[in-house]
Amino acid sequence: MIRNFPKMVIEASRREKNFFFVQVGAHDGKKHDPIHRYVVGMGWRGLLIEPIPRYFAKLKETYRGIKGLKMANYAIAKKNGVAKIWGVSERAPWWLWQLARTKDSFAKDIMLKRTWFMPGLTEYIVEKTVKTSRLQAILKAYGVGAVSLYVIDTEGYDYEVIKQIDWAKNKPQYLYYEHMHLTNEDVLDAWEMLRRNGYRVEHDGRNTFAYSA
Repeated sequence: MIRNFPKMVIEASRREKNFFFVQVGAHDGKKHDPIHRYVVGMGWRGLLIEPIPRYFAKLKETYRGIKGLKMANYAIAKKNGVAKIWGVSERAPWWLWQLARTKDSFAKDIMLKRTWFMPGLTEYIVEKTVKTSRLQAILKAYGVGAVSLYVIDTEGYDYEVIKQIDWAKNKPQYLYYEHMHLTNEDVLDAWEMLRRNGYRVEHDGRNTFAYSA
């Protein structure tokens, strides 16, 4: 994890009474989740968005009894409606689920990359139908105003989500997203977009952290 990410965001959450996060691709709220400990331990308020019903059910269980959270069973996409997404079939044996335990993706090639160390996974990669919404539509539907932090992990769709942020209406102080599945061009274009909008950018081999300068 990028060092300044937890430090700066934790300080902001302590300082700002109305600190609010939006997590796109929240999965089950635990696996490789960079903010779970703070949501539980510091009482962060926020909106968690997860499209896959199986993971969404686990997400609700993870945060059962935690106040100040809203949850939406949608994928952020270019249009409101439904779309196809690639993931592991419900028919997969339990041991393969335990190994795979991965997020679904709009890009089939990203799912296929994982088969090199799990050969049996190939036959269980299937299309699924999920509900979709544009980012601004879902923020409006759930009554979200100012956003302090976006956390985005959508297995290759992260830049598309970032492009839907309304920089004039609800520009966040911080963004933390996974860039490892993006093309090199999209990685660089995303960083340039953020810099144009007044952010400083830090990154490692997997994730990017941007904060308002």
